[in-house]
Amino acid sequence: MINFLVEVFAMIKSKFCVQCGLCISSCPKKLLRFSEITTESGEKKNVIISTDPDSCLFCGACMRVCPLRH
Repeated sequence: MINFLVEVFAMIKSKFCVQCGLCISSCPKKLLRFSEITTESGEKKNVIISTDPDSCLFCGACMRVCPLRH
């Protein structure tokens, strides 16, 4: 299960994430959401975060819809 979470969070935090939000809408427990951060250079950027990783069902829905996986 730990490997699953590591892979999910690696995709979410990837610089290649296209912010499509498919993972957010596919999560049956609604554990993912967009959050705005400010980078070191002062640029505002949307990132996807998990609101409660301990409640993850490990169903793989987020990974199945991610365009980075195809």
